[in-house]
Amino acid sequence: MKFFGLVLSGWLLLTLFSCKKESFQLDYQTFQVPQVGEINAIDYIDSVWILSGGNKGGKGFVLTADQNFNQFNVVTDTISWPIHDQIYTDSRYIFAADHAAIYYNETDLTQLNYYVWLEEFWPNSLNKKTLWQIEETPNMGMYMAGGGEYGKGIILYSPAEGKHWQPYELNNEMRSVSYQPPETIWACGYGLLIKTHDFNSGWEIVPFKNEFLTGIDFFDEHVGLLST
Repeated sequence: MKFFGLVLSGWLLLTLFSCKKESFQLDYQTFQVPQVGEINAIDYIDSVWILSGGNKGGKGFVLTADQNFNQFNVVTDTISWPIHDQIYTDSRYIFAADHAAIYYNETDLTQLNYYVWLEEFWPNSLNKKTLWQIEETPNMGMYMAGGGEYGKGIILYSPAEGKHWQPYELNNEMRSVSYQPPETIWACGYGLLIKTHDFNSGWEIVPFKNEFLTGIDFFDEHVGLLST
């Protein structure tokens, strides 16, 4: 079987707010992972590593690994589309993928199911949009960012652990969504940065002309980072 390397390391905080450069050393170890495609998401859930992903235009996959990465299991490598993000909530796995697909099973990854149109209140018009990122918050529900090919995008909101979703459609592809405590949600995408304190009350919009914003996160309420 073919393999490729996986590098695990601690958090690297890259600050853009100082010209001073600090030197540091980083210990890491390389593991050989079954070559089933690009890894897009990795999480540690119930003493097991969950890795998912897939190559553009190809199949999606889900792998599991033990705590020390000594043994890997290919749960599936035949999902119709690549997976971009994953989350475990309310005793079930949710995977965001191409064509607005959600694959999940309530307890067991070996019984992974495709479940999209059966979700309560799922917006059927979104079937061909890629879902890029899922964000779960402690007090504001769940959010997903999606869209594709620089075209129209979507922010999806679920107040009920992903059991039903409300859409907010935009003319810009959306790539990332981030929770800023205590009660702010930010999202970004192609030429756009938006935020809200309440999904149903509307969004503030900051245009970023000719910038493709692909990620957003916050150190605290005053300092955040955008990637392009």
